[in-house]
Amino acid sequence: MSKSHWRAEARQAIETALAALPKDASFADKKGAIDAAYPFGPRQYHPYKIWLSERKAWLARLSDAPAGPLLSPLDRARAAYLAAEGKRT
Repeated sequence: MSKSHWRAEARQAIETALAALPKDASFADKKGAIDAAYPFGPRQYHPYKIWLSERKAWLARLSDAPAGPLLSPLDRARAAYLAAEGKRT
């Protein structure tokens, strides 16, 4: 991965938030702490996309459930269309 300022700052914020929690914290508590640690101001544009990517990676590490793919809006629309077409036929 590239050495992105946004990515490094997101990782640091998440690591700090998780370090403040007790070892036996629930997944919901960890997720809430990660969400509350967002460091970039408005949740939009490139910094927010990087944050979501790092958040997803951390949540996948902390959860037993498999993470889904990161989809672009076009891919999500295509998947929704195909799902709707499958239901009609």
